[in-house]
Amino acid sequence: MAILGCDDAQHREVIADLPVDVRVNDEWAEGLAATLRSAVRAAKERQAALLVLPCDQATLVKAGAIGVPENVAVLDDGGNLKAFARMDGAPILSIEISLHKAYTALFGLATHDFFKFIQTDPSLLG
Repeated sequence: MAILGCDDAQHREVIADLPVDVRVNDEWAEGLAATLRSAVRAAKERQAALLVLPCDQATLVKAGAIGVPENVAVLDDGGNLKAFARMDGAPILSIEISLHKAYTALFGLATHDFFKFIQTDPSLLG
């Protein structure tokens, strides 16, 4: 399930080919808490588990405003790619970068902190 807010029509187009139930949070301007409330309500309606993958709406709006296309990678808790969306014009190399960012997010670390960690063990660099 994807909870959309600002520019929901545009974001809906990006994920149109994915097998997700799309809901619109009309209270998106109130911030992430409003989106989380919307997600919890939707999960209760479906009697489903809830996996929260928050994104900073302000960042997405800014990216669109300044013309910086993005890639989005979604992993399950085992590190398996579950969904991927590429905005038109996003650099090809940023596909790989978005995947690596998603993997480091699994560990709850910023990318630079994860890099420092793996440098201490050469077996992790391979």
